[in-house]
Amino acid sequence: MEGRVAALERWIRENGKIILEIQENLHEIRNMIKNSKKSEEGSEKSSENGENSVNNKKGVVKMIRKEESDSDSEEEVQKQWMKRVELPTFEGSDPMGWIARAEKFFEIQNISPKEKLRLAFISMEGNASHWFSFWKKKSKNPSWESFVEALNKRFGGKDRSTVFEKLASIRQNEGVEEYVQEFERLVAQIPDLSEEQLLGYFFAGLQSRIRSQVKPHDPRDLMRAMEISRDLEESLNESGAGRTHTYRTHQ
Repeated sequence: MEGRVAALERWIRENGKIILEIQENLHEIRNMIKNSKKSEEGSEKSSENGENSVNNKKGVVKMIRKEESDSDSEEEVQKQWMKRVELPTFEGSDPMGWIARAEKFFEIQNISPKEKLRLAFISMEGNASHWFSFWKKKSKNPSWESFVEALNKRFGGKDRSTVFEKLASIRQNEGVEEYVQEFERLVAQIPDLSEEQLLGYFFAGLQSRIRSQVKPHDPRDLMRAMEISRDLEESLNESGAGRTHTYRTHQ
């Protein structure tokens, strides 16, 4: 028995170092495996982040390109649209019609007051061009407003009264719709009229039979007054009370 114990102790002494080395090796192997797994997980995350980063960059690039493309398309559409809006030439006929079209052009193109006269001169042709040069030399303080007044007096013929005079003298001589259209044409040439003034001019020219039925509705603006007038005329026509309109036009 004592011999066996002695033999076991001797074996442990001889092989203890080996056992410790094996244990240390196993511990190192476990650490290596753990580190390897962490490295793989980190690599996968890095790869995913890299792909996401690339995808994000691609997405941003696509968005930028799309915005640039949309912007280019909008600019192209705007350019094509603006080309269709041109300042008409004036040769001496229908000055009020030319002025109305010129005002539209100035508004759309955002033309400053100082540039209006220069563009007006470019659009003058024939005798109108000579007249413009003469008028500008004789005018102490030429402006678009004074030019409009002078142009209408020079080329308006029988129709050369001011737009205010026309607005004050306009009368309904046909249906309400025709009267409204002519009224709108004149009003469009006068900036900054109050609703009270507009209603006063409108009612003054409206046929008395319709005016007497519109006023009790007490319209607060011109658009509403026009709407009520059209509705009332339509009702009168349907009832047979207003199928004919014979109204005098005051010149």
